[in-house]
Amino acid sequence: MNRHIANIRKFKRGLFTISVDAYEEPDLDLSFDTNGETRTEIEQGRLTPFCVKASLAILGHELASDYLGNCIYKTPSDFMDHIGIRIRERAESAKHHRTIRFGSYFHDMVSNVIRDGRDEAATLLTKLQTTKLRTTRQCQPSTSSLSNTTPASSASASPHQTAAKPFKWPAWRNTRRSAQS
Repeated sequence: MNRHIANIRKFKRGLFTISVDAYEEPDLDLSFDTNGETRTEIEQGRLTPFCVKASLAILGHELASDYLGNCIYKTPSDFMDHIGIRIRERAESAKHHRTIRFGSYFHDMVSNVIRDGRDEAATLLTKLQTTKLRTTRQCQPSTSSLSNTTPASSASASPHQTAAKPFKWPAWRNTRRSAQS
């Protein structure tokens, strides 16, 4: 990932965090700039090229992400172009006497990570519900089998420490084994 330029927006909904961040554009494509105007604006600092990453995380673990490269705006915060978009749509629709719709990369990316994050969360939940986990008891090795350890002297032992006892299976386990035989 390239150098982080700015956090465009970050918001939380319950356990979920949605973050939209701007990163340095690694492969700027100005093939559309036939007259060199955009390149000049970038070189003079009036425009900033960057790529955007939108992500959705639950408790700090990323579930979904969406990327868009070759974004060129005055500032990364200008990428949040969805603000007031419905007002502009209504005004243009009334002016031209037909329905006019404007798109928003920001809105689309956030919608994508929410949709993909919901799908991923549902998949994980299904996998967790169908996975059978069981605990096992770990046998403690006797101190004689450990080559580089020596028993602690009683003077240095903590009053809360107890001597290691060899592991013994519970009686019910032995009866179950003999019943299966």
